[in-house]
Amino acid sequence: MKFRRIIVFSSGFAVGYLAGSAAGRERFEQISQRAAGIAEDLGLPGVSERLRERASDVARSSADLATTAASGVVDGTADRIEEGIATANARFSGNSETHMRSV
Repeated sequence: MKFRRIIVFSSGFAVGYLAGSAAGRERFEQISQRAAGIAEDLGLPGVSERLRERASDVARSSADLATTAASGVVDGTADRIEEGIATANARFSGNSETHMRSV
C-alpha cells in the first residue's frame, strides 16, 4: 500500500515537471506577472509591510517588558541577599560573643 503511494506521487511529480517545463520560460513569466498584478491589486505588499512594522513594535515592547521584569527580579534578589548577609552577620557576631563569654 505504501509503495503504491510512492509510485502515484512520483508519477504525478514527473507529469507536473514535464508539463511545467513544456510551458517554457515565457509562460512562467506571464503567470508570474499576473500573480504579481493580482497581489498588487489586493494590496498584499502593503499588508506585508504593516505586518513587519507591527512585529517590530511587538518585539520592542516585549524586550522592554522583559528588561523591566528582569530588573525587578535582580533588585529583589539583591535585597534578599543583603538581608541574609546582615542576618548571618548578626547571628555570627552574637554567637561569637556568647562563645567568648563562655570560654
